[in-house]
Amino acid sequence: MKLEGVYVATVTPFENGKIDEKAYAEYLENLIRSGIAGIVVCGSTGESSMLTMEEHTYLFQLSMDIVNKRIQVIANSGANSTHEAIYLTRKAEKIGVDASLSVVPYYVKPTQEGLYLHYKAIHDETENIPLIIYNVPSRTVVDIHAETVIRLSALDRYIGIKEASSDIEKVSVIVAGVKPAFSVVSGNDSTFLPLLSVGGKGVISVIGNIMPKELVALYNSVRKDDLQTAIALNAKMLPLYQALSFEANPIPVKYALYKMGQISKELKLPLTPLNESNAMKMDQILKDLSLV
Repeated sequence: MKLEGVYVATVTPFENGKIDEKAYAEYLENLIRSGIAGIVVCGSTGESSMLTMEEHTYLFQLSMDIVNKRIQVIANSGANSTHEAIYLTRKAEKIGVDASLSVVPYYVKPTQEGLYLHYKAIHDETENIPLIIYNVPSRTVVDIHAETVIRLSALDRYIGIKEASSDIEKVSVIVAGVKPAFSVVSGNDSTFLPLLSVGGKGVISVIGNIMPKELVALYNSVRKDDLQTAIALNAKMLPLYQALSFEANPIPVKYALYKMGQISKELKLPLTPLNESNAMKMDQILKDLSLV
């Protein structure tokens, strides 16, 4: 599997505390039609830390059934426990997803050696599934260093990293040090365009839930060396980039999808609905972009 292009980190729609299968299927069909390369299921945007193990594996299978090989399905099977991460990655492998994404263990604050051994254990305790590292220090506290990523890239089935530190110099160091087949993709929409300029291969996006066609067009413009079009598309999306950070992800994106008539705005505690002031700002941005 090649990790490149535009991937969307999907939300998990709920109705009265249960996964809303109908809304999820319709929502995924909209994304598939947009031309994206794939989806990432049960990530931060999908409220992964609030989902049960059963809900994780259910969503892996449901996503595979709906997508039916039309785009790639990446399962977020990370955990702060190495044992749990291996368990979920094995489940994802058995279901047949295209790859597994695994977040840097949060809360426990491991050393760089601990991170290496964590990811190596996931590799050694699974069989054939392609593996992706997920670095998001704003949530995990610990930042996996470029040297550790380069070391992990030597393992057979690590195919890339979702880098959400917004550190473009670090991305440059990783790109220079890893094997050519190892991809660095942006974990922050606002750094997608600059990341491409230093050798990044794509994005795992939140804004792609709302403006997937524009994000795909930005990526394609860069590939065609049409930087002016890419800059213009980036500028168009900038207000929404900012709005999606009004409160913790996925509160704003679920609200936006709700306003667009795709899902309910229901969240799992301890997440709470977008506050009234931010909702009014989001409403205006969606209107300005002709999304509602």
